[in-house]
Amino acid sequence: MIDINKIVLSFFIFFFSCEEAEYQLNNPSDPFNMDLAPPALFIHPSERVTSVNDTFSIEVYGLDLDSLAGAHIAFEYDRGCDADDSENLCNRIDSINPGLLFIGGNEPIITQDEDEKAKPDIYLFYLPDMYSDQSEGGTGPLAKIYFTAGTRAGQFELRLAEQTKLRDKNNNDLPINEFRGGAVIVE
Repeated sequence: MIDINKIVLSFFIFFFSCEEAEYQLNNPSDPFNMDLAPPALFIHPSERVTSVNDTFSIEVYGLDLDSLAGAHIAFEYDRGCDADDSENLCNRIDSINPGLLFIGGNEPIITQDEDEKAKPDIYLFYLPDMYSDQSEGGTGPLAKIYFTAGTRAGQFELRLAEQTKLRDKNNNDLPINEFRGGAVIVE
């Protein structure tokens, strides 16, 4: 016969040794901890530290976006930089890659127009395939931008201008409730 004392003791040991784990979900890089009003666009990471002449990257990120087929990202960086930068004082864009929100069965189209120094207009287009004519939306990167830091140290603002627009497959504007920029610190 089973000893009742052993069963009771085992029960108490098991019952009191099991505690539910308490996690602190406060990662400042998590879009859901940034106190943004979705749908929103922001620079990720919000602050990047780099050295003179180093390469670095940032992402233009979307939070709770509707299905989208196109984007015009009016981006501003290193404001006040002269058009003639023969000494490479200014930060400069090396390349731009589409983010996961624009990748489907076909390679997306991405173009850049920089009429004004340090203020490129980035255009992204989702190319339809057999299964989808626009992205599913959600939270994720729209584009990844690679830079080379200039030869001057300091803190430089990264900004998404109000002219930034998102479009659905019928070319309708999609709402953006909030924009959040970032900063690059060149040491």
